[in-house]
Amino acid sequence: MINELYRPIFIVGTGRCGSTILNKMLAEHPHLAFLTTASNVFPSHPGIQRLVLRTWDKPILGPLLRLRLIAGEGWNLWDRYVPGFSRCYRDFRAGDITQNQKLKLRRELPRLLTKKRNRLLIKFTGWTRIGFIKEVFPDARIIHITRDPRAVINSMLQVDFWTGRHGPYHLNWGGLTEEESDIWNRFNQSFVALAVIEYKKILTAYHDSIERMPKNEINDILNLSYSNICKDHINEMNKVLTFCDLEQHPSFVKKLSSYNLKNQNDKWKSNLTLKQQQVLEAIITELDLNKFDDY
Repeated sequence: MINELYRPIFIVGTGRCGSTILNKMLAEHPHLAFLTTASNVFPSHPGIQRLVLRTWDKPILGPLLRLRLIAGEGWNLWDRYVPGFSRCYRDFRAGDITQNQKLKLRRELPRLLTKKRNRLLIKFTGWTRIGFIKEVFPDARIIHITRDPRAVINSMLQVDFWTGRHGPYHLNWGGLTEEESDIWNRFNQSFVALAVIEYKKILTAYHDSIERMPKNEINDILNLSYSNICKDHINEMNKVLTFCDLEQHPSFVKKLSSYNLKNQNDKWKSNLTLKQQQVLEAIITELDLNKFDDY
């Protein structure tokens, strides 16, 4: 069994930003281990996920597993080792992880690896947790994916797991500041407005964490955009391979060629009413969020 991690790879983003398809494509690489829904069901037994990965590439059983299991964050596994990790009200920083939690993660996560899939791939959405990542895994490679904020907000509003409809204090980001509360009330407590505020909080926290990073670690982060991935995913994945020091394995190249990505950024124009679109554009302009876009 492998006893330590070498340059684990983390995909981070706001959520609804294209991180799922990026994670799915990168998980096609035969040397990368990743978390699946099995990690949520059996968070105390990383050996089960290792067994899943050993079976993942088998000719008959592999395709059957892929129908039942999907690559994801594996939040239950993280919550087991760092209680409350998935529900933190602000970004999880370097100073938040205790020494024993750090040691447990470094000891237990290598158990996910196989002889063949010997590099770990992880995806975090919402708070990017970059300070935490670099504290626990100093040699980590971090891929940050961005997307047109209008597309992200629209996608938030379409899914049943967005908790904003329960109000701002049910979201995992510490309620509203006075400025944010003023915006939300001026727009009649619109859910569109609340989703924009959430997006802004997450991206602001990301940029704050970048500013706190030592300058010599900035090069450990690769920024990608959802639009560019959709436009030419082969080229963008080649950037990822180079950044992560991964070989251009023939099986990976073949699987990538089967992907046909369609940019879904403009769906907000048909999904949202004209009034909602006006609210969306107005708050994005007021909060100067276009600087975070990818278009």
